Amino acid sequence: EGWAMYVELALYGYAKELSDNNIFALVMDYMYANQLSSHLLETRIDAGIHYEGWGVEEIAKYMDKAGYGSDGAAGLYKLLIEVPTQYASYGYGKLVFNNLHEEAKKVLGGYYDEVEFNTMLISSGWINLAELEAQYDEYMAVKCYEAGIEWK
Repeated sequence: EGWAMYVELALYGYAKELSDNNIFALVMDYMYANQLSSHLLETRIDAGIHYEGWGVEEIAKYMDKAGYGSDGAAGLYKLLIEVPTQYASYGYGKLVFNNLHEEAKKVLGGYYDEVEFNTMLISSGWINLAELEAQYDEYMAVKCYEAGIEWK
């Protein structure tokens, strides 16, 4: 699930790069930020409901404090009560893939290759996140060595 969400995030960046329309670029930036944060919000609230015993009132307080506004608290509560933990795989998985991507771009700089990086991410097929992070560490160690970049 995280891979699918990561790809969706990447599409906003690609669309932005292919356009010279400033308003479109701002919309793509908004869509990126909205998508990145939405499942994370739902994941946090899901944990609040099912682990900490939150009700609508606690959700509303959390949403207000986090800057989302509390208007959707009751609807979000109903959704997450019906499908517990469903959004966690999307939110957390998206965050893991996004963080790996951002770190690789930052560390590798001009040596970063999007296609090569994404190929590495999916080359082993369906693996758990611990295995993915180990695969990422191995990839980064090789790439950094080749580029003469110190890493970890």
